Amino acid sequence: MYWFIFAFLTAFSESLKDVFSKKSLKNIDEYIVSWSLRFFALPFLIPLLFFIEIPSLGNQFWIVLFVGGSLNVITTILYMKAIKYSDLSITIPLLTFTPLFLLLTSPLIVGEFPSFFGLIGVLLIVLGSYTLNIKQRHEGYLAPFKVLLKEKGPKLMLLVAFIWSITSNFDKIGVQNS
Repeated sequence: MYWFIFAFLTAFSESLKDVFSKKSLKNIDEYIVSWSLRFFALPFLIPLLFFIEIPSLGNQFWIVLFVGGSLNVITTILYMKAIKYSDLSITIPLLTFTPLFLLLTSPLIVGEFPSFFGLIGVLLIVLGSYTLNIKQRHEGYLAPFKVLLKEKGPKLMLLVAFIWSITSNFDKIGVQNS
């Protein structure tokens, strides 16, 4: 039952993070908001190091940590820019394209491909994103996707989703080397 509580708290916290970030971006530069998001998490995360056992680390761990960490800095800034330029209701759901991009990056980086039901799940996620702008369908079947690409925010968020599909694979390699 704890999993449900943690899942709910994570979803709730993430939504609050997005709302407060969007609100602060009206008055504060996106670089400062991005930096603050990570910096103010440190006082809560550093004490946890005293309570966990640090495993032995493989050779690839440090390389993967550097690459993944660098890409995550970039995605945090792009994420903030995306929510600054467009509505949360348009930009945040585009993160659901990460599994679609994982279909491309996972076979290349870690040599994995999902099962049949995994592919069905990805298809359902993409269909859900399609329905965000279903009212535009009268302009053609691809119109709901084209509408998303007219604004700067959705373009940036799709780039974030793509980069996250890369960092997810690097995170897996890092875990395997720890």
